[in-house]
Amino acid sequence: MRFPAFPSPAPGSMPTVPLLRRLALPALLLLLPACGGSPSDAGHEPTPPSQHPEADWLAANAHPIRSLSVADHDFSDLQPLKAAIGSSRVVLLGEQSHGDGTTFLAKARLIAFLHEEMGFDVLAWESGLWDVHQVWRHVQAGEDVLTASRRGIFGVWTKSEQALPTLDYVKSTLGSAHPLEMAGFDNQTTGTLADDSLALLMRDFARRIGSPVADDPAWPAAAATLTHLAQTADFDAKPSAADQARLLGLLGALRADAAAKAAADDDARFWAQSLESLASFAQMMWTAAPGSFGGQDNNVRDTQMARNLVWLADAWYPGRKIIVWAASAHIARDVVQLRQAGGTQVFTAWNVHMGGEAYQSLGTQMYAIGFTAGTGAFGPYSVAPSPLPAVRPASLEARFAEAGLVNAFVDFRSRPAGGEWLQNVYARPFGYGDLQGDWTRVLDGMIYTRDMVPSTTATR
Repeated sequence: MRFPAFPSPAPGSMPTVPLLRRLALPALLLLLPACGGSPSDAGHEPTPPSQHPEADWLAANAHPIRSLSVADHDFSDLQPLKAAIGSSRVVLLGEQSHGDGTTFLAKARLIAFLHEEMGFDVLAWESGLWDVHQVWRHVQAGEDVLTASRRGIFGVWTKSEQALPTLDYVKSTLGSAHPLEMAGFDNQTTGTLADDSLALLMRDFARRIGSPVADDPAWPAAAATLTHLAQTADFDAKPSAADQARLLGLLGALRADAAAKAAADDDARFWAQSLESLASFAQMMWTAAPGSFGGQDNNVRDTQMARNLVWLADAWYPGRKIIVWAASAHIARDVVQLRQAGGTQVFTAWNVHMGGEAYQSLGTQMYAIGFTAGTGAFGPYSVAPSPLPAVRPASLEARFAEAGLVNAFVDFRSRPAGGEWLQNVYARPFGYGDLQGDWTRVLDGMIYTRDMVPSTTATR
């Protein structure tokens, strides 16, 4: 089982987020927080005066969300979100961890809203750039959305019951005048499509454009190295230096040949970006210290994810509007100023984040929404869930609760007067670890769901 980067929960602490590819189950159990009921669909509950001006500000300026059900197409409660997003054409939807069932459900409704009300028509997953492109090609050829997605999108979503409503929604748009297309932006390979056919399709593409790479005597050995990388994504079982150099050299040569054809050949244009991304993935895996999942690996990954996202927005889908599904830690900006209690800086080794990198090119064309929660439990479908840590007093989550909010959105970008306290407050959108800082520099908005339920195994 492969996993994308997953902010690990630890009550009272916030360790550097590792890159999780094939994390052993015992280790994962140590990282994760136990059951919960169904999330509430209420937006606001009557509550006595809070006696806290921050909670009063939220009561007056946060926007209650009535429903988390994708079946609810009365989007009157989400109109403030439309106003906050404005003309931004890339909306990034985060998640605290990859085991937040309530967040998955909320994102499905937000995606339907963005698609139906605001004209967004691309859903880009934190999964392989090449892989999800292949998924979509299979869907266009008639394969079922869920079946195809499970061959190219990380299983933390495609095998989660709470993420299925999103894939069902994508399916419901097929054949309409406004389908919701799927894409990926990760530099990793993320499914069996790459395991089975990446090297083969790459060779076929090289031959189609007349690149000598496919008939290079070194190609069979390079293809074997590429297949091993796709199938194992193993930091420790590195190929020899000669095998690494051989593959990277041929990837670079084929990318140059693809780029030369890109102006008149869309397939070549996509392969050129994919080859850059795959080379980044290989270098990330091969430069990591043996036995480690570390910040520098995430820096390489986030840098390339940002390059891929900007390329999707500016080159592949120009003029179109993109929804991004990813971990909040990836969509964030300016995280180095965040601190734990006592002043400890968390993001030291991992200091490059996709959101911050992409923002340098896209700026306010991007609108990044984080999620946070108050109580309940979380964890990926494959392990026993764990309880959320108790809410820290005077934190953002505590103020939401004091304001009587159940599910609500607050705009950080265009906040009304009195919201200066958001520039120095504890919050926990990254793996439920409390961090203090200026959250208006990290995210453009936040969605609070009081009750968190974990991700559970898909029933189909």
